[in-house]
Formats: sequence, structure tokens, C-alpha cells
Amino acid sequence: MKGLILHYRYVFLLAAFITILTAGFVKFRSEQTPSSAPSQKINLSSDETEWIRNNPVVTVGVDLDFAPIEYLDKNNQYIGVTADFLSLLEIKTGLRFEIDKKHSWEESI
Repeated sequence: MKGLILHYRYVFLLAAFITILTAGFVKFRSEQTPSSAPSQKINLSSDETEWIRNNPVVTVGVDLDFAPIEYLDKNNQYIGVTADFLSLLEIKTGLRFEIDKKHSWEESI
């Protein structure tokens, strides 16, 4: 029974986390226009800026069957809440995220 209780706690915390993140993202998206978003970079430290300059592309291991968090649509496009956040991070930091579609979630972790 203890494992079951922990499972429900995990689901509750995950749901709360997703709700908070989604609300913040929706608020941000509603305040942005396509022409203004790219110019609104975040302030990064010199170490962070140097890291991005040296690592402009980051490969991301994902769970491709975890809707609505992240998944592949019928056209094999990576979509979901995480995909939206990664797109936002690309705009804000200049990083480019490459989605690893070849490995399972278990292989990625």
C-alpha cells in the first residue's frame, strides 16, 4: 500500500507542476508577438554565454509517447508542453535543441 500512496503523491505533484508551468507559459505566449519574441533574450552570465557559444546545439532525450507533456504527432513532429518550452528556450537563449527520436525514454536516462 505504501507504493500506491507514493504513486498518487507523484501524480499529484506532477499535475501541480504541469499546471504551474503551463499557466506561466500561456501567460508568456499571450504577451508575445512573433516579431517581438526573438529580441527578448534573457540575461545570461558570461559563463552561460560562453557555454552556449561552445555548445550551440543540445541533443535532448525525450519520452515520445507521454502526451500531453511530449509526444510525436501523426506527422512525426515532436509536440507537447515540453516541446513548447524548448522552443521558448531557443528564442530566449539562442540554443538549438535537437530531439533524439532514435532512443527510448529508458535508453535516454
